[in-house]
Amino acid sequence: MLNFLMEKLVPMILLVMLLGLCLFVGVLPAQAAVSGGAWSVLLWGLVAAVIMAAIAASLGPLFADMIGIYRRRVSSRVVAALLACICTLVLPVRTLVTGHSTAEHLRTMAPVVRIFALERFDEIDADGNGTITDGEMEQATDKMRLSGAERAALSHMRGQLSEIGHVIDSYTTTTFIWIGDGNGGGYMMPMVTTYYLYGIGKQDLATYPARVVEKYKQW
Repeated sequence: MLNFLMEKLVPMILLVMLLGLCLFVGVLPAQAAVSGGAWSVLLWGLVAAVIMAAIAASLGPLFADMIGIYRRRVSSRVVAALLACICTLVLPVRTLVTGHSTAEHLRTMAPVVRIFALERFDEIDADGNGTITDGEMEQATDKMRLSGAERAALSHMRGQLSEIGHVIDSYTTTTFIWIGDGNGGGYMMPMVTTYYLYGIGKQDLATYPARVVEKYKQW
């Protein structure tokens, strides 16, 4: 049982985690490069894909030796690189396909959200501290009397919380992953992840439409 975990299951989990990392890396060009337009997303998406493919290719033989799927090391490198490249490009390609329609939607919703949220800010801000949190918006969705348009605006605020608002707090978690050495041994490596909590103030709402127009001006 222990040999099965060390030689089969753990390597498969690590491979899945590597591909998950590729998806995460793909978020960077899919979001951070949006302001530069479609060509910027495509360029940085390809750069990220090449980097992750190179990393995956270097680890390919390790996974192949431990899992025992491929006989030839070159095959494991190619397969690992292709999988990493595809996973990294998923979100950038999605942004390229939906970028224009997303930009139009956000430009349309931004002034609607600003008007609604500023008018009913005090009702949504349940604790009266001047900052609307996700929890307060969830509570407002359940308890406030809202028209269909207002409910849509509030839902948009929740979905775009990090874009509309600002960081108000953060916390970290630590997880441990098994790093194998290809010979049945290895070690546990800690991974620290930082999570950020966002809130929305009146100033955030006032500037939100202009920020959306600036960010998506190339779309």
